[in-house]
Parts: sequence; C-alpha cells; structure tokens
Amino acid sequence: MEPFSWLWHAAQWTWTDPEGYNFFSGPLADITILTALGVFLYHRNCHVKGCWRLAWKNYVDPSGHAHALCKKHHPHDPPTAAYIQAAADQEAAASQPT
Repeated sequence: MEPFSWLWHAAQWTWTDPEGYNFFSGPLADITILTALGVFLYHRNCHVKGCWRLAWKNYVDPSGHAHALCKKHHPHDPPTAAYIQAAADQEAAASQPT
C-alpha cells in the first residue's frame, strides 16, 4: 500500500467534499477536456485506414459520399500560385465590359 499512498490521499481529498466541488473542478473537468479532444481528433482524422494525419479537406466521391482526407490522400493536387493568378486574370478579363 505504501507505493500508492499518494493515490489514496488524492482520492480522499477529491471525493470527501460533501458538496462535490473537488470532484467537479478536478477529475471531472480533466475527463471532459480529454473527451472533447478525443472526439475532435476522431472526427477530423483522415478516413484512409491507418492514416493518423488530420484531415482538413473534404472530398465527395462520385457516389455522393463525403470523406475527410488529409493532404497526402486527397485525389486533387493543391493549386499553384501560377494557376490561381491565371484564374484571377481570366475572371478579371471576363468581367471587363466590352
């Protein structure tokens, strides 16, 4: 029991408060924060099996299902600066009155 005496004293201090303040401000708050972080990471994880990266891009496959994919597994390459500039120039030219 000696190696776990610190745990015994911490549990006594946490759960012996008659109004439960120590429990709500201590372990329950930690459990809530860790659960919220776990849910966020679970839902923002890449949908490719075994990939641990966060997925910030959504991809809708031809059948209409949306998948959250990371930059590595997303099927489209990110646009380059030259591509964006060319698209902006084309849009500007199209909006000019003739």
